Amino acid sequence: MRRRRAKLYAWAFLLAAFFVVLVALIVANTRRVKISWVVGSSRQSLIWIIIVAALLGWLSGIVTGLLFHRRTRRRA
Repeated sequence: MRRRRAKLYAWAFLLAAFFVVLVALIVANTRRVKISWVVGSSRQSLIWIIIVAALLGWLSGIVTGLLFHRRTRRRA
């Protein structure tokens, strides 16, 4: 029972630390930057660029892993 509670407190601490770092990242990157596209440019808050890039990277990693797994698995 103690081990389970300690593990729960550890996860709670890590989750709280993650949110503190996330808030610090957001506060530190609120300035607007210029994004150059092929056909033009736009200005956007840096934190949104970071979030979108992270989500696209995460999703492409999941898709790549699924495709790799599907193509390399053994046939039954």
